Amino acid sequence: MNTSKSKSSVYWYVFITWLALTIFGYFMIRDGGWTTSVRPDSLRQVAEEIPRRVLENADTHKQANKKHAPERPATIIENIAKKSDVKTATPERTRAFAESRDLAELVDELAPAISGKDGEAMGMMARAYEECAYFKIRKDMSERVKRMLEELSDPERLVGASHLAAAEQRCTALASRDDWNIRESSRLFEEAAANGDAYGLAMTLGSDTDSDLSSRILVLRRIVMSRNPEAIGIMAMSLGGSEDFDQSVRGPYAGTVVDVLAWNLVACSLGRDCGQGGALMRTLCLNQGICIAIDYREYLREFGSTPNHFKEAERKEEEILHLIEVEAYDQIFPTWG
Repeated sequence: MNTSKSKSSVYWYVFITWLALTIFGYFMIRDGGWTTSVRPDSLRQVAEEIPRRVLENADTHKQANKKHAPERPATIIENIAKKSDVKTATPERTRAFAESRDLAELVDELAPAISGKDGEAMGMMARAYEECAYFKIRKDMSERVKRMLEELSDPERLVGASHLAAAEQRCTALASRDDWNIRESSRLFEEAAANGDAYGLAMTLGSDTDSDLSSRILVLRRIVMSRNPEAIGIMAMSLGGSEDFDQSVRGPYAGTVVDVLAWNLVACSLGRDCGQGGALMRTLCLNQGICIAIDYREYLREFGSTPNHFKEAERKEEEILHLIEVEAYDQIFPTWG
């Protein structure tokens, strides 16, 4: 294995997702900014280039975690693969996170469970820190967004104002606290994974290329078995295949851009926060100025894929959902050698 390419971390993996959105936003700005009359064909061409460009630029961010032990993700993955229990998502907690108006309050409520090594609670706390990181890093985040919104059309400004109000309400109190560091999310995600949380496991899996392939396949099955839609959405980003990963999973639902798209659709169907006012569209708006009144599925269809790719992804989505329903996880991720 080429170890020089495999030494990365959860922090770097988070950056991959963020960087994909950044690249998308860069091209929108370069081409004259986002408008409701933007050229769909141009956007689809950009969407097809995102995976390659993300990987080309990922090395830039690897230094962010020089002190992070690269062997930890592999150890966690292999240990989890040996366990027999599967922890499914708690719908009440998933709903509470999505609907929270103050993530600081949610973090406080989770504190006792975290002390008790509750993996799901750890993962939720890490997600809260991750979501509010921009407000922590940029004290003038709200003013920056407001200036950005002034350049958009009236309908887009209305959408953007709604997203900003929701983000401020969720993050202002948490971002004002001095007792947390944005780098803590990496540690929390790893601890969450070690304690069986599917979301933390998906984040850790994305930074691991040192574990053996059979362990990775078993862990992928566990994430799907959890039926945690947010975890499955994160897992999707590691299924596209890349020369950067010697242990890339292949199979009927892994290894291509279409597979990544299909798993994103599966996550939405299982309850991920894909709505018009949800976290995914809020992130696109506040970080990249893509403030449009559509949900994430429609966004992927119109601007995140070619028509043929989307049609094929929908077919795979239907197949995957059926296999999940009948618990045929070994057919989703078969043993591969």
